[in-house]
Amino acid sequence: ETEQRLLAESQRDRATAAEQEADTRRAQAEAVTGFLRDMLTSIQPARAKGREITVRDILDEASKTIGARLEAQPLIQAEVRNVIAWTYREMGMFREAIPHWESVMEILRRERGAEHPEVLETTDPLGDAYWHAGVAEKGVELLESSLSVARRTLGDRDPLTLRLMANLGSIHQSQGRYLVAQPLMEQAVDGFQEHFGENDHRTIDAMANLAALYDGQGRRDEAFALFRRALVFRRRVHGDENLVTNWTMIRVARMCLDRKELDEA
Repeated sequence: ETEQRLLAESQRDRATAAEQEADTRRAQAEAVTGFLRDMLTSIQPARAKGREITVRDILDEASKTIGARLEAQPLIQAEVRNVIAWTYREMGMFREAIPHWESVMEILRRERGAEHPEVLETTDPLGDAYWHAGVAEKGVELLESSLSVARRTLGDRDPLTLRLMANLGSIHQSQGRYLVAQPLMEQAVDGFQEHFGENDHRTIDAMANLAALYDGQGRRDEAFALFRRALVFRRRVHGDENLVTNWTMIRVARMCLDRKELDEA
């Protein structure tokens, strides 16, 4: 009877905690939506002085005020900054995205703990942004630290761990450190394939990146085989008109020409 009572209490406590977490998430989502709505209407016509208002204008304006406006709501501030950072990134404005992701990481470390998965999630795009902004070594340092934590707390085959491996490997590859990049990228391909299958974009992207690495190492046969596999999957998933598919077609065609396989090219 005592065991049954303790089990029932434990189940009730878990249900209550889950309900409270759901309520918190809903409140955060509503607050984020409200801030983003205000952000979109923040630049008044008089301040625009007759010129067309751009997405960058809106993001820049929000960047000036978000810290003060959401100081008392740090987790909401982190979510909004993450949206702003990703929008800057999609516009190719990596330097503008970086301070937002740095703030997100600082907030989450303070509110969630330094090794929380949400912190590790943030280091993935931040490391990539450092690379694109011309400070690759800062990205390497951040991702190596995060990967070490992810391996210890999540395991080598967790999807987040695999993403960190793939991203870190790509940066090492871009710096010509092929032997360092290779095991990271090979593990990422194997792991993504195991988790998501060969038709998933994560597997395909990791496969194409590994093919480029092999090509840079002069391992032409292995590179060619992987590029051909990536092309088959990209055609199937994205179609022939997709830019990434076209890029892969060009790589395969050039390698075919190099190998004098003109019929396939």
